[in-house]
Amino acid sequence: LLLHSPGGNLAGALQLGYGLRRLGVRTVVARVGRGADGAALQLGTGVCASACVIALMGGQERLVPSGSRVAVHAAKRAGGFTRDILGSGYIDAGMD
Repeated sequence: LLLHSPGGNLAGALQLGYGLRRLGVRTVVARVGRGADGAALQLGTGVCASACVIALMGGQERLVPSGSRVAVHAAKRAGGFTRDILGSGYIDAGMD
């Protein structure tokens, strides 16, 4: 699966990542673009940032070709607690 995205919905990226892993899909940070002649399709560099990285990590095999970029940052939530999907407790969103 080619990924080229500035990010998006964290919950959706988690679901996508889990599904990709279950299916054994390979993930690649790249995009499809038009060649110089305007007709031929070619593989180009891509960007995978924010929530996209969660989907990328779901891949059974992951590839970031030379020139493609992966941008990671800490997830943030405004106030309160959020459910810890990997454990049975909760995460304090205010903790650093």
